[in-house]
Amino acid sequence: MPRSSTLTLSVTLRHRKLVESEVESGRRASASEVVREGLRLYEEHRRRAAAIKSVRAKIDVGIAQLARGESVDGEQAFRDLRAKYGARRR
Repeated sequence: MPRSSTLTLSVTLRHRKLVESEVESGRRASASEVVREGLRLYEEHRRRAAAIKSVRAKIDVGIAQLARGESVDGEQAFRDLRAKYGARRR
């Protein structure tokens, strides 16, 4: 288990009430648990945002390639892939 350290934070009254409500309801054992869960969710949000940004960049590249006429027939591309990888399975 990672080593813990103390960090003092300032939060709005709204967030303080949210933390207290989570602890009082028994959904979380402590304010620290609430904050850790929030940080885990924040990290996941950042990972997803980065993945979406990457996909959008790839889409932009594809759109630019299409605009330049750099495309192949989809049906032919799938036939080529099936021929290439179908032969490997046999």
